[in-house]
Amino acid sequence: MKWAASLQFRVNGPEGGDGNLHIWYEREGRMRVGTSSIYTIDKFDGLALVIDAYGGKGGSIRALLNDGSTDYKSVHNVDSLAFGHCDFQYRNLGRLVEVKLIQASDHLRLDVDGRQCFTSNTIKLPHDYYFGITAASASNPDSFEVFSFAVNSDVHISNDDNKGQQQTQDQTQTKQFAELNNKIDELTRMISRIQDQTLKLSQVSAESREELSKNRNSIDRLAQLNIKIETIERVAYAIKADIEGRDYRDHLSSLQQTVKDHHSSLMVHLPKTMGNIVASAAPRMSVIFLIVLLSQVILFVGYTVYRRRLKMQPKKYV
Repeated sequence: MKWAASLQFRVNGPEGGDGNLHIWYEREGRMRVGTSSIYTIDKFDGLALVIDAYGGKGGSIRALLNDGSTDYKSVHNVDSLAFGHCDFQYRNLGRLVEVKLIQASDHLRLDVDGRQCFTSNTIKLPHDYYFGITAASASNPDSFEVFSFAVNSDVHISNDDNKGQQQTQDQTQTKQFAELNNKIDELTRMISRIQDQTLKLSQVSAESREELSKNRNSIDRLAQLNIKIETIERVAYAIKADIEGRDYRDHLSSLQQTVKDHHSSLMVHLPKTMGNIVASAAPRMSVIFLIVLLSQVILFVGYTVYRRRLKMQPKKYV
């Protein structure tokens, strides 16, 4: 029986980040493993591949076997039970990493990114176990992103095929890396355009606030002017109402009677007064006569103007 299982994933994290990813091939699968790791599980029957930053070398993968008889919780150094391992960089590469487990008729082999990690001629895994993936995080965790997991059976394994697969995989990864760079460049340009638009909007907003402040001052002045105009209108309406509501005929009649009384009194007392004046100051008779004449003329002109203005005023009919 020949089969191959491949996992494609990507890991990103901060400097000094940690965490681990487990690939399980176990007889009972999820019922036995659950969300455990090799450091928390007690007994299992199958294979476990552990990917982490073990040993401080930037990354490694280790393979461990158990037939259900070993209690891993009771083992002081679980990593010492690994039958195969290799170091490889997998963090912050900006591309996918592939781990491929191959079970041939005469050997078990593990490839990482198309390169052989280890091989064993003494191990042959059963064909009816269950695959599974678990992950565990640390205080400064990495982010593990699984993109695909595929199992193929009855595959033909040869050195030539392996080389061809490696070349194809390298080309695919190169293409994916180029596409990723293009997307990053496009995203950078979009962010730059957004920043430019944000700066322009900020400038327009500042200008609008300044213009609004100026307009507010003009609006305040217009409001004050409007209040003054309304005050003038109210005063004008009050004067108009007072003029239209009053009857000036009595006042005019009283004024006319007063003028007549003064005129009659003047005509009664004027001869006597003139006689006394003439008797006391005969030489100034002409002057006095001129004064009297001018007084009469002034009174006549004043009365005539008064009557004319009275006729020109609008009549009010009741």
